[in-house]
Amino acid sequence: MLSPSDDGLDKVDLEWTKQLSAKIITGHTSSIRSAAFLRDSKRALTASWDGTVKMWDIVKGEAFERPVVEHNSYMLAVAVSPDGTRIASSGGATVFISDVATRNLVGSPMEGHSSWVNSVSFSPDGKKLASASDDKTVIIWDTESGSMLFGSPFQTHVSLVRSVSFSPDGEKFVTASNDNTIQIWETRTGQPALTQPITSHSGGVSCALWSKDGKQIISSSFDQTIGFWDSESGAQIGRPCKGHTAAIWGLAISPNGKYIASASFDNTVRLWDTKIPHQQIGAPLQHDDEVYCVAFSPDERYIISAGHDSRVYIWETSNITALHPYMTEGLQKKIEPLIVEKQKVSSFDTTSPAVEVPEQINIPKAQSPAPMQADVRVDNEVSKSGEKTDLVYSPPISRWKKLKRWIKGLLRRG
Repeated sequence: MLSPSDDGLDKVDLEWTKQLSAKIITGHTSSIRSAAFLRDSKRALTASWDGTVKMWDIVKGEAFERPVVEHNSYMLAVAVSPDGTRIASSGGATVFISDVATRNLVGSPMEGHSSWVNSVSFSPDGKKLASASDDKTVIIWDTESGSMLFGSPFQTHVSLVRSVSFSPDGEKFVTASNDNTIQIWETRTGQPALTQPITSHSGGVSCALWSKDGKQIISSSFDQTIGFWDSESGAQIGRPCKGHTAAIWGLAISPNGKYIASASFDNTVRLWDTKIPHQQIGAPLQHDDEVYCVAFSPDERYIISAGHDSRVYIWETSNITALHPYMTEGLQKKIEPLIVEKQKVSSFDTTSPAVEVPEQINIPKAQSPAPMQADVRVDNEVSKSGEKTDLVYSPPISRWKKLKRWIKGLLRRG
């Protein structure tokens, strides 16, 4: 719908014609802090403050009758072994390993931390398990014997450790801390692999993961950003992802390594491109409360997310692609605002040339965050508002023709 503005431009917001909704399943009675898929992509696991780790049938949308783990303290983390046969989880300061087939514990609970264990991660060969704790330490466990490989916990940060993750080759692991830093360690020795930790975040680092090729570290922070770092030097790669309006608590990488998903206290999950310039993909996935965790299924058909409202949200990635039609065509940019002047429309984020439209158009209001305003000029260039000489983007004509046909189709359907 058109509306006048102070600068004389008529503005119109574009909303995706197909609304994305999640299948929501319930069963926990308190916040869900961690989630993971099993290898069949049909079952998922969640760890909750209600003291349980539950297994879910994603297709049926229901929990298996018996929890994988029941504990007298908050369950904070869950992970699946690379071969898909074991589940690691943490409750309070204790680490558990369970059998996927029977959902029974394997061996005795592993004790060694003196405070909550926030994260667990299997090595690629499944023989080691790393755990990160509020006690500022990491323990590397032998998954067969349950013993500590270094004999005792070793201190990795000056504040609580929120995340630990092994590299794809298992030679290193990365830790993220409330002290705003990220450090990479040698698995064999437990010594730092970086001369200095990564210190560019301005808030606690909630999660740090490896890219699929092991060349980058991707991190999320309470400073509301996602950072990309060279795993050899610690140097920043590109600009951080910005878009969340509250702390980011959870992070996941798609199995193909092309996308990341972030879970935030702003009640949304957002998808991002791992390639520079790390664009946000599509509209945010909306929750009713703070989101703590997110995970991709191995077959990439589903994303699950969960948080403070104790419910599990299941999103089909085919629907997400439908909301963002250029996601697989190389454009990988959201179409958010439209600026209308003299019956011409320009999309700021995606293209700049104007397209002729009917005098009366009726497009639903957008639900995405308010973008920067843009000005449309006769020469079909778009600039930041008030800076009429700086060209932001002028796309190839072939891409513009695709977008033009898509917008006209929307107008006909509207």
